[in-house]
Amino acid sequence: MKRERPTPELRGATVISADAQDGREGDYGVVRALARRLVSESKQRALAALGDLAQVVGQVVPELGATSDGAPPASRAVLQQSIRDWLLRFSDDGSLVVLVDDLHAIDEPSAATLALLAHDVRERRVLVVASMDSGRSQDASGAMKLFIDEADSLALTPLSKDEADELFRSIFGDGPDV
Repeated sequence: MKRERPTPELRGATVISADAQDGREGDYGVVRALARRLVSESKQRALAALGDLAQVVGQVVPELGATSDGAPPASRAVLQQSIRDWLLRFSDDGSLVVLVDDLHAIDEPSAATLALLAHDVRERRVLVVASMDSGRSQDASGAMKLFIDEADSLALTPLSKDEADELFRSIFGDGPDV
C-alpha cells in the first residue's frame, strides 16, 4: 500500500463525522452531532449557509441559537429538507465530506436525512461516506434502504498480515513496537 497525497478535490474539504454512539442522543442524534462538528470546524461559513433555515434547523440543533417564537414545530419532511439544504448550501463555498460509521445502527430520522442528502449530492461538492455491517442490509429500515439504493457500494476485504504491517508502519513509522 503506497501512501498517496490527497486528491485535489479533497484538499481543503471540511470533514465531519459521526457514528452510532451519537445516535444514542435520541432522534436526529447523528444529525445533531454532524451539525455541531460542522459549526466547530467552520462556524462562520456554517452560520452563513444556515441563513433563513435557522429557525427550522434550530429545532434539531438548538445551540444554533434560533428561536421558534411560538411557531409550531416543523414537520419531519421540512426538518430533513432544511438540514439537507443547509449542508448543500455549505458545500457551495467548498467541499464537504460527511463520514458516518455504523450506519446500520444510527437513529432512523438521521438515516432518513442522510438518505435525502445522498440523493442530491451527485452534482455538488459533497461526499457522503458510510460504513455498514454488510450482514445488516437485509433488515435495513426504509430510510436505510433509500441510502443503500443511492450509494455506490464497496465491499472491503480483511487486510493480509503484510498489508496490516504496512498500514501500521505508514501511520506509526518503523519503530520497534510497530
